[in-house]
Amino acid sequence: MRLSNFIRLEIPKDKFPIYLFENILNEYHNNIKNLKEIIHGLLEALFGKILQIKEENSIDTKHHQSTYEQFINLLLKECPRLHIVKEFAYLLNTTPQNLNIVCC
Repeated sequence: MRLSNFIRLEIPKDKFPIYLFENILNEYHNNIKNLKEIIHGLLEALFGKILQIKEENSIDTKHHQSTYEQFINLLLKECPRLHIVKEFAYLLNTTPQNLNIVCC
């Protein structure tokens, strides 16, 4: 897997699907006959919810992901020659402060 395949997704607290995690945990502790199938279904629901949240947030995070991915690629290519945030920021046409925000 390459670094550029990773996506950072910020989930607002009010949209975090905690109830799905709780259901998975409760079913696991019940240890019933069809446990594997039930947990598999709950995990599918969890991943579906995460995809839904991703789609809702895709407009807001598109620029950040792009800059972040560009930074990671630069880091892999130019480190250790470049090692100061402002040097990377200059090459990415942004400020060191914005680059720090994107990477947090």
